[in-house]
Amino acid sequence: MQETHTTEKVIVRDPVKPEVPEEHKEPEMTWDETTNVYVDGEKAMSVEEGTYQGHKFALYDVDGDDKADLFAIDVNSNGQFEDNEVAILSPEDNVRMGHDTAQTTNHMYHGYEEPTPEPLYSQQDENIYNNFEDEKTGESYKGDYAENNPARVGQVTIEMARDMKDLSGKTNKEIVSDMNDRTRQHKKAAQMLAKHLGIDERLVSPGLIRKVRIAEDMGWRCPYTGQKYDIQDIVSKSDGEAGNVDKDHILPRSQRATDSLSSLVLTFTEVNRLKGARTGLEFIREFGGQRVPGRENLVILDEKKYKAEVEKLKVFGHDDDRKRQKARKANLIRQTSDEAGMTEGMLTRTSHITKLASRAIRGFFANCGRTPEIVSIPGRVTAFLRNERNWNILGILSEVDPRIRDEHGLKLKQEIRGITHMHHAVDAIALGLAATYLRGNRTIQIGDIWALMCKRRVKEEEKAQLNSVGVFCFTAQNEPRLLGMPDWLRQQIKNALAEQRVVVHQPKEKGGLKADLTTWGIVNVGVEKVKLRQRTRNVDGLRELKYKEVLKSAAFGLEPKADDGKLKRINGVLIQDQNYGVALMENPIIIRHRFVWKQMDELKSRNGGVMPKVIRRLSLVRVDDKGGKHDGVWKIASVKDASAGIMLDLVRPYAIRIENKVDYAWINAGLKSLMKKGLEVVETKYTGVPLCPITSSTSQPRGQVSR
Repeated sequence: MQETHTTEKVIVRDPVKPEVPEEHKEPEMTWDETTNVYVDGEKAMSVEEGTYQGHKFALYDVDGDDKADLFAIDVNSNGQFEDNEVAILSPEDNVRMGHDTAQTTNHMYHGYEEPTPEPLYSQQDENIYNNFEDEKTGESYKGDYAENNPARVGQVTIEMARDMKDLSGKTNKEIVSDMNDRTRQHKKAAQMLAKHLGIDERLVSPGLIRKVRIAEDMGWRCPYTGQKYDIQDIVSKSDGEAGNVDKDHILPRSQRATDSLSSLVLTFTEVNRLKGARTGLEFIREFGGQRVPGRENLVILDEKKYKAEVEKLKVFGHDDDRKRQKARKANLIRQTSDEAGMTEGMLTRTSHITKLASRAIRGFFANCGRTPEIVSIPGRVTAFLRNERNWNILGILSEVDPRIRDEHGLKLKQEIRGITHMHHAVDAIALGLAATYLRGNRTIQIGDIWALMCKRRVKEEEKAQLNSVGVFCFTAQNEPRLLGMPDWLRQQIKNALAEQRVVVHQPKEKGGLKADLTTWGIVNVGVEKVKLRQRTRNVDGLRELKYKEVLKSAAFGLEPKADDGKLKRINGVLIQDQNYGVALMENPIIIRHRFVWKQMDELKSRNGGVMPKVIRRLSLVRVDDKGGKHDGVWKIASVKDASAGIMLDLVRPYAIRIENKVDYAWINAGLKSLMKKGLEVVETKYTGVPLCPITSSTSQPRGQVSR
């Protein structure tokens, strides 16, 4: 894709206005720059940036119709737009682009012939684009699912994964640690309630867990009165009514339909009743200083005290926890619901990044003679399909992988993510089902389906609309549910999951030193190994020496280039705890995770100018075990050099944890022994490498969901 730039200067002359007293001057607003993007002469999108009272803001037109689709303002002045600083504009808002600016820059793109449209997409977007355009990847999709004919692809369904970037390139250990951090507060709440109620923590209701998590965030204090409450206030019930404290939507749910934890606080039942359909700040301004009817000991805080208490709320825990806590604090001081911007409940509107992704996907199929329909599904919709009360796709996965279930039922989704990568396949299946069965018609549009199905209760006229889709039923309380899944569809999904297809991504990173950063002292150096010691403090607080022997090649700093290096001065080394990989030569050679490029150049030179095959962490290999338990595809978890030779820790591609004495892990497999059996390096594919091929694009039964 080729790009040209044109820049035009616009001099704006405003009419002279009479002097206004300082306290009555209009807020200062300037328009700084406009960037227009054209594809083949047609405007595709534009961004107008400016400054308002010292805060940067921007208007985005993401479809080239000269109407603003997004508005963002850097309220926190931290140089970026946070989620709660971006608002989606509707056509009814009628905010037009084309304001006078100091400078306009036009980016011109011509066709999709070139494979790297760098200026239009970020680095991450560019990688996605190249993955689709890559010859291997194209063959994967065409060969596996379209019979080598991309024109057969009729629909592409996308969902933006929040944690894709967070977990990309992390080791299994780091992913598990991250998942444990994400679920720590949830588990703590369940344990606290289980202990208080005298029951197993698996039997604690999700609703109570949510309340305790909110209480933990809020320091067990009502934000409107400052009064403390305890766990008994949360669990106490009378005649089926709620406890002494209720969940309250800071911004009225009727105005902002979200039940996310960041939108909720706990307050006393009488306070909640008094607050009604007001925002938290509106409530404080109207009732501040007044006693609460029915609870005369409670007094509503005045605005100054209220804001001070909100400011004191702590932000702690995992990044997800911190984001939630920050968003709640922001909601507590919003004057109106309109200020809050996007919510999970805004299901009928498409985000800026989704529109860019859709535009890129159309480019992938530009020369195929047919452009597929592109459907973007919100995450809340796929969660509805996964739910045990609906089509329970996770339940089907548990039939293939029983590890995700225990005696109490399915484990938490976050726990499952620490057990198997197949949870991604569940998400993909949910996307496909949503795009296939939740289709709009003359009675109801697709966005309205998504919005209504996620409501807790629907009205009679809304029931009629959902009934027209043909896949819904309703509880006695008018809560939408999906009709039972047909047996043929269930079997088809089970077959697909049984293939255990996993897409493996190997980070290209070759820099850095992977080592334990605790220094060890050198005791003596042998021919192959070096003996080390380290002084540590035991559990009793007493200092003691511990000793370790490692291969000389794993001791960083043993033979430093500089004579005055820090490690040499203290006669110490660092132990490299990770290797980069191993070169599969006649005599395999370990590649250390330092100066990797230099080692690769040396290997190429030693191999007659040809780069030898290298396997490393996350490489896929196929072992020929003649039908034995080790037959098939494995993923490399680590490469180790030991006295007995080079060893590999292997795990089946779908598994995350590597453990001893389980059928999905193989620890300390000797590389030379594997090579004798027959070790084949498997090229990764973006459709995954199936462990047990079952399905194909032509063998699946067809049918309809029936009542």
